[in-house]
Amino acid sequence: MDEKAIIPRKKLIENLHKISEEKIDSEVIVLIQRFAEKMTTDIVNRACLISKHRELEFLSHEDVSFIIEKDFDYCFGKRKVNKNVSLPAETYQTKRNGGPMANLLKKTWKETKKKGKSSMLTLEQRKKRLDAIKEERRRRKEIIVDRKRKKAEYIKMLREREAQSGNSSSRT
Repeated sequence: MDEKAIIPRKKLIENLHKISEEKIDSEVIVLIQRFAEKMTTDIVNRACLISKHRELEFLSHEDVSFIIEKDFDYCFGKRKVNKNVSLPAETYQTKRNGGPMANLLKKTWKETKKKGKSSMLTLEQRKKRLDAIKEERRRRKEIIVDRKRKKAEYIKMLREREAQSGNSSSRT
């Protein structure tokens, strides 16, 4: 393994002695050599795939550094890979947090903790909260239906005015 290894045994021992003066088992050296070979092969294969995708006939240092930075989070100089953090939309956040009803539940939860009551809700308390939530949803639905009705009435009124103005202009 020593002759064909990417990192020769002597060089590896020198580097390891720079870090620590402890004795190193020969199996450890062989394992490190195998790992270095596997990692190098992995990086080169992935970089070759990228260069093929970019339709290049050679392997460039950009491809290799990109793979090392992207997959192993190690860079040489300036970073090229930007980690995109996509934040959820505000509407999703309010939906996830439950909106005003969740705030009401959180508030009642805090109040029960302050009073020293058990954090477990009784069946009656759960029913009351569910009823409050259902009532809030029913009220919101009524508001939406009312808005749609008013909008339809307004559109109808505009069309009637338009028809009247069309009739009056045809009379003159």
